[in-house]
Amino acid sequence: MAIIDNIFRSLVLLFFSTAITLGGGGFSHADSAKSLSGKSGYESDGDIFIEAQPAPAKSEKKILKKAKKKPAKSRNKSFSSKRKTQKKPQKKINHSKKPVNSDNAPEQNGAEHTAKTENDLDYTIGPGDLLSIRTFGEPDLSIREVRVGGNGKISFPLVGEITIKGLSLRKLEETIKALLRDGYLKKPKVSVSILQYRMFYVHGEVIKAGGYNYVDGLTVEKGIALAGGFTERASKSKVRLVRESDPDHPINPVDLKKKVKPGDIIIVGESLF
Repeated sequence: MAIIDNIFRSLVLLFFSTAITLGGGGFSHADSAKSLSGKSGYESDGDIFIEAQPAPAKSEKKILKKAKKKPAKSRNKSFSSKRKTQKKPQKKINHSKKPVNSDNAPEQNGAEHTAKTENDLDYTIGPGDLLSIRTFGEPDLSIREVRVGGNGKISFPLVGEITIKGLSLRKLEETIKALLRDGYLKKPKVSVSILQYRMFYVHGEVIKAGGYNYVDGLTVEKGIALAGGFTERASKSKVRLVRESDPDHPINPVDLKKKVKPGDIIIVGESLF
């Protein structure tokens, strides 16, 4: 029975294929193409019928052309460009600072000015002291280093020689200001600093008698230590101090803790035994 069904089906298929080939009663492939191509929205591509796409508008064509010309940038490139265009934070400017004028401008080529105490200002200048004199805003009227001569004088620009022996630092500042106001500057500002004190001296029964550079806080005992200490014949009870400011009235005997000043003389006596 199955064999008969298969034969029947084969005959049916043969009949329809013959009818299509001969054009009898059926639709040919060309007729189908004509009928479909006549309908709107369909186009023939060989043996396949595809639905025709509507033509894009002019504005859409322009957009499509631009999209083709400008490919989309990658995410990484856009991120890197953002990093490049990031601005660095600007430093805040403090507008509260006052402009520097010539009167309080620091001198570039002058000696470094050290802080002065009241004792420094009252210090009495003498031969051998090394000074620094600075006129603010006027480097040509400043002296980096100047040693006070044996005659107690120094040479200052435009002014000439000035006798400063016996003057304090404060008094010297006022003296130079007065000289500069006399035809040179209207309001001069002068600062005088001591760079190196003149020497003090140790004589008598010490290991190395002579002159030594003075330092702040020096005492009679420290001065003798700088000279090498006492000799075997030295008498600690026969030590006297001669002040430079009052050489006619020596301190005898002197306490070993007594302060020494620049220019003073320490004399150590000899023991009898």
